[in-house]
Amino acid sequence: MKRFSFIFAIAAAVLAVASCKKEVEDALTFKSSEILFANAGGSQTVAFESNVEWTAAADQDWLTLSKTSGEAGTASITITAAKNESFADRTGKVTVTAGTKTTVFNVKQTEEKVFSAGTVNVVSPAAQTVSIKVLTNESFNATVVEGADWLKVASTKAAPAEATITVEVSSNTGLIAREGKIAVATASEEFTVAITQESNFVLTETAAASYLGNSQNIYNSEIYELTRFGQFALTLENNTDEVRIAFNVPKATADKTALPTGTFTCDYEAAHAENTFSLKDLEGKEKFYTTVLRGSSEIEIVDGEVEVSKEGDTYTVVANLMDAASNILSYVYIGKIESIADQSLGIEVSSIRYLGDYSTYFANDNSEWSVSCYISEPIAAGMPLLYSLSFNLFDGKGIVADKGLPTGKFTLNKEENYIESAYASGTRSAENKTFDASEYNYADYDFETTSYSYVKVNDGSIEISKNSDGTYNLAFDLKCQKWSFDDNYDVVNGDAFDWKYTFKNVTMPEPSDDQLRPQPDEDKEFSGNVSINPAYMGYWYGDTYGLGGNVFMFGWSTGVDGHYTVYLPVHSKSAWAYVTNYAGRFCAVNVPNGTYNWVGDLPTENSDFICNVKMAARAAYIKNGYTGTTAYINGGSVTISANGITFDVTAAAGGKTYKFTGTLPNQVSYFQNYSAANRQSQMAWKN
Repeated sequence: MKRFSFIFAIAAAVLAVASCKKEVEDALTFKSSEILFANAGGSQTVAFESNVEWTAAADQDWLTLSKTSGEAGTASITITAAKNESFADRTGKVTVTAGTKTTVFNVKQTEEKVFSAGTVNVVSPAAQTVSIKVLTNESFNATVVEGADWLKVASTKAAPAEATITVEVSSNTGLIAREGKIAVATASEEFTVAITQESNFVLTETAAASYLGNSQNIYNSEIYELTRFGQFALTLENNTDEVRIAFNVPKATADKTALPTGTFTCDYEAAHAENTFSLKDLEGKEKFYTTVLRGSSEIEIVDGEVEVSKEGDTYTVVANLMDAASNILSYVYIGKIESIADQSLGIEVSSIRYLGDYSTYFANDNSEWSVSCYISEPIAAGMPLLYSLSFNLFDGKGIVADKGLPTGKFTLNKEENYIESAYASGTRSAENKTFDASEYNYADYDFETTSYSYVKVNDGSIEISKNSDGTYNLAFDLKCQKWSFDDNYDVVNGDAFDWKYTFKNVTMPEPSDDQLRPQPDEDKEFSGNVSINPAYMGYWYGDTYGLGGNVFMFGWSTGVDGHYTVYLPVHSKSAWAYVTNYAGRFCAVNVPNGTYNWVGDLPTENSDFICNVKMAARAAYIKNGYTGTTAYINGGSVTISANGITFDVTAAAGGKTYKFTGTLPNQVSYFQNYSAANRQSQMAWKN
């Protein structure tokens, strides 16, 4: 009985324990079962209680939880939602489990109100249709903003997320680009889409102009007159191009202070015709011409039209230009041109001839350059316009390799002055760094009549410097005097004046070397034409040797076959009379015909012979104008006739003997009287 009672007691205890455990149930308590997020996203915290361990999980990747598990007791979870960038509301679930208990939170996030319009930056000048993309989940409408009647909304096409607005754009025939706007609106907000349409004309921002006068092409060699036109240079610029335009206008009506208006066409002939614009000629002699510079490249213009108009202070310049590849380059400038720079005083160097070393006596073996110039305007009020001038420069002994214009300061050559002689030549003896000045022409223009006179240079200097861009500066400082002929062809001196001016950035032509091409010292057969140099024009020495005849001294310089100088003193037995003409200074009777033989000793009877003159500078010679080698005649003969002068002589230089043959035209016709006794002494026989 006692044992049974013990077993019963144990069973009762077990039942009591079991009965106690069953009374504690799993518990999970939340205050809310739904969470709402705005489209921007964010975080929310939910609190709960559990009497057992718990876990949590989200079913969407746009939801994140601060905790996913925890111990029994009071707990909280922070739920974070990312921004909703979709075009609809979205939902998710967060599930919390505690033992046998599970709670599901419904998470809802609203859609984003999306509205954005694509941009249209720039469209071409042509008529076209433009599509504007709109990103939206709202209804909208599109209209053209007032003032852009060249735009038209043709249609709109909506989709759940994307839409298209179609706009018709008419062609832009104006001079400048234009801008219009399309207003796109929803119920709550409005967007503006700008459309910029280019013009066919490139807009330039700045303009500068100069008046050049007729300095571009001063002398017209076809009509032998100065070109009477005025020229303006206009430069238009933007950030990519520099457009240079050279206008030609009638000079008589040119206003230096204002850009001319009108329509200007191409000057195809490079004649600087009125109401044209200049083009670059093929020889590159044009300093001012129409061109387009783009960076370091020059675009050559070959055709086109330029129109200039003015309203009030505002100029409109429209340039339609064609390049060598037939591309049309259109530019426009609209704005003020504050001032016109006066650059009308200019100089044109029309030619530079390199003459080499040929004037043995008169040039003292210097190299020589002949420069011809034309001036466009008087240098000052009341000063004569020296429109035509030329000068010869002497610089350096022998032939120089670079035949470009020499630089430095050159003074006027000294004049021979034989006080005791009535027959002084007046020829200037060239020294290093000197110049010979030709008689200048001057003209005063009133556009109806032209007056001409002459100017001689009595003293002064010419200073020449070269710039880094290849142009030159010419500084003249001359003391001049007007002169003219009276009715008897006697010289009448006029007023003296100083002529001083520096021409800057002068473009020089390529020096001509046509008459002095490289030739070695060699046997030579003469042919072709000849030209007479004043130093060899001809002198009559009378009966120098007392043989009853006459001595003549004459020759040619660079014209002899393009290479050689020939100098001949000859004695003629023929009767010959000096008959003066041309202001009493020269005789126009040819040297007598005949064959003149070279002789070593002075003949004792009257005969025709080549003189063996004691002074080397007056001895018969043939000189290579390019190399400078002078070969003195030591044998043979020269025959003078109406048909020409025939050479069959030998000449020695540097231990070598050369043979010279051939015939040249006889162009020696003027002789100056050097027959005075004191002149004859210079013709002493070499022996």
